[in-house]
Amino acid sequence: MPQAPATRGLERPQGPAGAGRWASLLRRFFARGRWSRGRGGTGAPGSPDGIGGFDDDRADGWPGEASRLEAVGAWLGRQVAIEAARRSGFHVLPVALISGAAAVFALDWRPDISATILAAAVIGALALRAVAHPMLQAMLLGVAGILAGALLSLADGGATRTTIISGTATTRIAGTIFQASRDEKGRMRYLVAVTGTVRPVLSRPPERVRILVSADHAARAPGDAYYGLVRLGPPSGPAAPGSHDFAYQPFFDGVGGLGFALGAPDAEPAEGLLPPPPPGFVDGLAIRLERIRGTMTRRITEAAGGGEAGAIAAALVTGERTGIPDDAETWLRGVGLAHVLSISGLHLAIVAGSALLLLRSGLALVPALALNYPVKKIAAVVALLVAALYLLLSGGNVATQRAFVMLAVMLAAVIADRPALTLRNVSIAALVVVVAAPHSVTTASFQMSFAATLSLVAGYGAIMRRRGGAKAPPAGQPLAWRLLAGAGATILGIVVSSLVAGAATAPFAAYHFHRVAPFGLVANVLTLPIFTMVVMPLGLVGSLLMPFGLDGWCFRLMGLSLDLVLWVSEWLFRILPDRGTGPISGTGVVFLTAALFAASFFASKLRYIAVPLAIAGLLTIRDTSDPPQLVVYEDGRTIAAFAGDGAIAYLARRPKRFVTDQWERSFGVSPAAVAASPAAVAPHVPPAYSPAALPTPPAEPLSPTAAASPAMAHVPLQNLASDALPPAVAMPPGSVEATSSAPAPSSQAVDGGFPTGEPTSPAAAPTPQMADATSKAAVATPRASAPVAVAGSTSSRALPDRSALPCDADFCRFTTRDGLRIVWTSDYKRTGEACDGGDVAIVARAIRLEHCRSGALLVTLRTLRATGSLALYRDPATGRPILQRSIAADPPPWNRHRLAPWPEYWRKPAADEQDSAPILQRPGSRAEPPAPSMVPPTGSAAEALPGQAPQ
Repeated sequence: MPQAPATRGLERPQGPAGAGRWASLLRRFFARGRWSRGRGGTGAPGSPDGIGGFDDDRADGWPGEASRLEAVGAWLGRQVAIEAARRSGFHVLPVALISGAAAVFALDWRPDISATILAAAVIGALALRAVAHPMLQAMLLGVAGILAGALLSLADGGATRTTIISGTATTRIAGTIFQASRDEKGRMRYLVAVTGTVRPVLSRPPERVRILVSADHAARAPGDAYYGLVRLGPPSGPAAPGSHDFAYQPFFDGVGGLGFALGAPDAEPAEGLLPPPPPGFVDGLAIRLERIRGTMTRRITEAAGGGEAGAIAAALVTGERTGIPDDAETWLRGVGLAHVLSISGLHLAIVAGSALLLLRSGLALVPALALNYPVKKIAAVVALLVAALYLLLSGGNVATQRAFVMLAVMLAAVIADRPALTLRNVSIAALVVVVAAPHSVTTASFQMSFAATLSLVAGYGAIMRRRGGAKAPPAGQPLAWRLLAGAGATILGIVVSSLVAGAATAPFAAYHFHRVAPFGLVANVLTLPIFTMVVMPLGLVGSLLMPFGLDGWCFRLMGLSLDLVLWVSEWLFRILPDRGTGPISGTGVVFLTAALFAASFFASKLRYIAVPLAIAGLLTIRDTSDPPQLVVYEDGRTIAAFAGDGAIAYLARRPKRFVTDQWERSFGVSPAAVAASPAAVAPHVPPAYSPAALPTPPAEPLSPTAAASPAMAHVPLQNLASDALPPAVAMPPGSVEATSSAPAPSSQAVDGGFPTGEPTSPAAAPTPQMADATSKAAVATPRASAPVAVAGSTSSRALPDRSALPCDADFCRFTTRDGLRIVWTSDYKRTGEACDGGDVAIVARAIRLEHCRSGALLVTLRTLRATGSLALYRDPATGRPILQRSIAADPPPWNRHRLAPWPEYWRKPAADEQDSAPILQRPGSRAEPPAPSMVPPTGSAAEALPGQAPQ
């Protein structure tokens, strides 16, 4: 077979005859041919400067006689040579470190430390010696990086010494206030470093606690002492297996207890407590900085006009978000503008960029300076200092720290006369962040911020390569035309950036929050110019003028601009729907992440590997598995059963909104499906529990579905059938009200105009777990029953309140969709009846019994404390229930408090015991008194926490 010539002057076949020849050549190639040297380059094997049909820029080679396998090998060798020439192998290291850290924190991989150190050292040494084999070197570097990431993660978890309180306890504390803020309802929130506890003295006191104080009192400032009676508990666990664990971030932040004060702080320490010692040098600096932040927050809020705009203006400068009303957060989050609420890469880039532009322009106006000094480098150094000051004033949260690292790397590149926006700088920033805080790789903030940055930098580089570099505007154009062209370019840049970053972050938003903002592009186009050119520059100038008292006009204009942003956000929120995504598979997210890495980091045609990876991710992104039969929250009282069509029924008339909102998003329950579905469960009525003995059903229908279905009249669980969401759900007096304002179990910070926030959303305050004190939680007051509705929708219509369902106050039986018999009781004396009457017995008390004699599965508050929330499935082969736990049997460090003894409680002695010592016991002892209430009345003789439950 003759071989096609490989001359540079060879012309492509043209016209119909040429088309026929192309077809013939293709047939010959797929039969036995190979690509030979084409006219695009030298043709030397491994040469990166244009090689045959598979070079980096052309596809004009000719088939030869070699086998297809040899052709594929030669093509792969050429692509590897291109990657080696571009030094793409460096990007393997951050990807490998991230993978190793994710395997430890997300998959609970715990390799042997000694063996891992030895293997990482050996493989790393081999990688350094394999310079002549780029592909082998990259593979060895990847394996060594994964092992190194695992080692860093194990060291991170082992070095964190946060003591998380093991259960709820009411005690008197003494400590030093490190942070103080006031929320939109006027309540104070304190971060207290605990120095002592009394009545009872806790054997495992947390080092730091977050406390919500609702009582009127003179606000304390950072550095002041705090004394008072508080009720503490650990952060809430996952609402379901695989859900976000709210103990994760507090553990690494050093916060071991969350709760609220029972009354105003005391002026003096209680008997047995000493005043806290003066803070050390480092703590003293942190306290002084917090005082400055508090003063700036109050000043900015007042100068900006107060209200929603004033609270947001203060949040943009000092990072203090507690004063932002729920409505404003809902509007901004619903239209994809949650990034404006949290200081992140967008804000730091605007502030540092504004400082660099203003200083460089000012220095350029002085010829003596511009001609004799590197004004660009000087401006970059000053911009870096401004960014560092902004980091300190904003509180330095984890998201802001990552954004500062990225910005610092880019400004350092400017100072060193290197390109700032390069993929290598993104990788360097990722390396710094992962080494400093490996636990952050599993957070939504890390994943979304780096996904957005990576996609924007890679997209910008691709556009500039295609354009051949930036082009100067043509000279002689009218000023109006140049202004119009600049405005058009700005809008086009926002549109393209929003599309690129939105596509990159959407999988992570769907996975973590089960929501995406499909109309965020519209909101970003309308509001980001205001933020970029007005709001943030005014905040920078106002902060610089504040020491001189000349900042008022800046913050007033800033407040007016934010009023416009809020008006646009509310308008868009009313007309543009915000839809949930339903359950998301982690496998699909991994495929899409690999596609993002391949498209961004590969310099050769290996980047097209991203196409099949993306297709695989899109095909597997939706979790199509059946929902569980039953989900039990760790309080033992919030229980939901799922029907096959997605309907849901709750045990409680007013289930915890925070928990149900997560369940409905995680398992794909929609209000429409609930309203149109039959009962999620069927009544289970044994002979001893006949319908005649049941309470009389309410006169009015329970729901439209209940009215149409006779079976619904006796459904023991409450089937919610509304597409509405009330502003709040009534809670029993003495409990904690969780008013979740987030569409996901995490509030969102933002980078690049898209959600990147840390998971700091409201954590409910179930018993025995407490809410995250950073959430919108308060001690509820008695009030009328509120409507009950499905959480997560945006309508304002709600169902009327319902009467008692056919269950006793402390006993209930029902059957799941596949026939599992469930018995629930809050009366520990009826445990035997519960065990004998069902396949699963749920006792909402902390009894010591661990097994049912009947063989039924027994779930108690004591077992739930160890397992966390449970999902129940039915084994199709045996018909037996299968339990899926949220917390592993060998829990990670942030959940090991579940294995510790429950906190001590203190009971004030009776009158005949006044001369004896106070009674100090642990729950579970035989002398433990009954527990009529979880929250004791303040100021009464029953001052402390009763026992968890009688044994």
